[in-house]
Amino acid sequence: MKILNTVAALSLSALAMLGLVLPAAAQTAYPTRAVRMIIPYPPGGGADAVGRIVAQGLTEQLHQPFVVENRGGAGTNIGLDATAKAMPDGYTIGMATSNLAINPAIYPSIPFNAEKDFAGITLLTKGLYVLVVHPSVPANTVQELIALAKSKPGTLNAAIAGLGTPGHLALAEFNKLTGADLLPVPYQGAGPAMTSVLGNQTQVLFISMASAIANVKAGKLRMLAVTSAKRSPELPDVPTAIEAGLKGLEIYEWYGLVGPAKMDPAQINTIYEKTKLVLAQPEVQQRIQALGAEPAPMAPKEFDAFIKEEIKRLGQIVRDTGIKVE
Repeated sequence: MKILNTVAALSLSALAMLGLVLPAAAQTAYPTRAVRMIIPYPPGGGADAVGRIVAQGLTEQLHQPFVVENRGGAGTNIGLDATAKAMPDGYTIGMATSNLAINPAIYPSIPFNAEKDFAGITLLTKGLYVLVVHPSVPANTVQELIALAKSKPGTLNAAIAGLGTPGHLALAEFNKLTGADLLPVPYQGAGPAMTSVLGNQTQVLFISMASAIANVKAGKLRMLAVTSAKRSPELPDVPTAIEAGLKGLEIYEWYGLVGPAKMDPAQINTIYEKTKLVLAQPEVQQRIQALGAEPAPMAPKEFDAFIKEEIKRLGQIVRDTGIKVE
């Protein structure tokens, strides 16, 4: 009888322990509900396209919806600030772009600390930037565009997808290197900037290939150069800006995922590992490459270090070109 009582007691003890362990294990499951992904641009640009591809893939990998929320404006500062100030519970993440590294140098003040208020999750892609013009512009090469801009000052305006964007930096370098004076006309995102050039309200645009390629193929825009160090395998006949005589003009866009600074490292690692799987899928790679970008997953700590280096590199370009936002 004593043995039976002892066995029963042990059984009850074991069940009690299981009762404690099972809820704890359940608490570690992530995610258990929808995750919000803030994209700091309006719909329609390269960041939005890449973000939606990744959100769809993560939804499939983690069996919970990753819901895109477009929060454009203020050169991505609105969306980035919303990400930085979100509850660090793993259910709000955001897309960071080159602007995260540019904005500290270009804005007199921003509502977050670019180095301290974010937890890097992973780099997603590095993307090609291109120089395009409206078909009515009588220039088929970069040198012809420079000559036109100098011969008719004030007649060509350049759309930019936001103050301090890589396209803005590229335009500032173009003006500095050539002595041209293309006036920057800022818009809140790549989509509105593209619409402006398509409608000939502005005539020149430095923009991600992701945003431009469909309209180039349709003959609605003319591509004059890429701003990468080497020609793109996707566009072998298009010269680089450097080849066209613009020494040192090398601008590209990068997209990555970040969370609020105090986000759980285990959650960060879960998203990173699943994102790697998404970016390794051949169909995803094809879709991203068609947008003029290359998948480039990077571990969280590496991505944190990458962001810090980009803050130095891109900040120097801002200082060299004298870009300012009043």
